[in-house]
Amino acid sequence: MPNRYGWMLFAGLTLAGCQDTTSPTVDGRPLSLQDADRQYKARLLVLDDGKTTRADILSVMGDPDRTSDDGKILMYYWTVNDKDADKLRRSFVIAEFKGDTLARHSVFSDSARFGGPKLPDDALAEFIAGPKP
Repeated sequence: MPNRYGWMLFAGLTLAGCQDTTSPTVDGRPLSLQDADRQYKARLLVLDDGKTTRADILSVMGDPDRTSDDGKILMYYWTVNDKDADKLRRSFVIAEFKGDTLARHSVFSDSARFGGPKLPDDALAEFIAGPKP
């Protein structure tokens, strides 16, 4: 019979692998293969301002969908059918760098309103206009 410490270790390791992967930024049914790819990779992405590097993000997400003119901001986005409502939802990962280190980021979803979900250019403009680190 295993000792109680063995069971506690087993339970701890089992629970450590459990995490809530439901997030408004990644839930829903993707509309295309590229959307499915972005949605999957966003679940793997770890963003830590001041620590995550440009190479870290590119190694997980691949080439960005949009880049600012100066190359300091990368944007990824994908569109899904919302699983809880009959509407589209566009999700964004936007990252700004100081040198090669992440200075600030935003991960969010925008549900379809009158006229459809937020357009990537609008999301990028709002991020650029937002607070700076």
